[in-house]
Amino acid sequence: MLQPTLNYAYSVTLVGVAAYAILRYKMVDKTTRYIFLWIWLGLLTEAAGYIAIRLFQTNLPVYSISSILEFIILCLYFNKSVPPLKERAIGLLLAVAGLLLGILNTIFLQPLQTVNSNFLFLECLVIVCLALYALYRMFVEPDLKLWKETHFCFSCLIVFYECVSLWNWGIYGYIVQFYPEKSMVLNISLIAGNLLVYLSCGILIYLYPKMRQTYV
Repeated sequence: MLQPTLNYAYSVTLVGVAAYAILRYKMVDKTTRYIFLWIWLGLLTEAAGYIAIRLFQTNLPVYSISSILEFIILCLYFNKSVPPLKERAIGLLLAVAGLLLGILNTIFLQPLQTVNSNFLFLECLVIVCLALYALYRMFVEPDLKLWKETHFCFSCLIVFYECVSLWNWGIYGYIVQFYPEKSMVLNISLIAGNLLVYLSCGILIYLYPKMRQTYV
């Protein structure tokens, strides 16, 4: 009973936040628009995953491709939001490198029909490092009110999201193979984590006019 309820709440939240992001698109800075792309990718992934599981009984290829696109979007977000990264185009270089490594991993190590745990680990490591560096840059910024800084909040959410995703997808294959009766707990954990992240994004988008960022 809990999982269907969470699924419904997650679907409604994701659709609502994605639609609200469209309405707010012209009101936010160009950096925040990458977060909007991330949200829309999440909605597209869930829709494509639902269709794939109905037609092909598996949606792993959808999530494998989505993880690569997600990595690119988040790298570009931090490339835009953190001046030292932007000056050296580090985020852009990481996005290109991630794309190539994702393709190579799919071809030679983990095909689309499997969980791409190698790339998920790489994504978590790189994105969390970028997010922590962004947070560090904001902490050392003089007179910056972090509670009014949207990019501070988004960076914290991204760290949480990446760690939850890595934990769930990293042990997904193991749990399904050896403890299938416990797979529902894993699904609930993943859905609950994503629900919290997208709900928080929606709140931040709503509060954006009152949290005009000063660090871009």
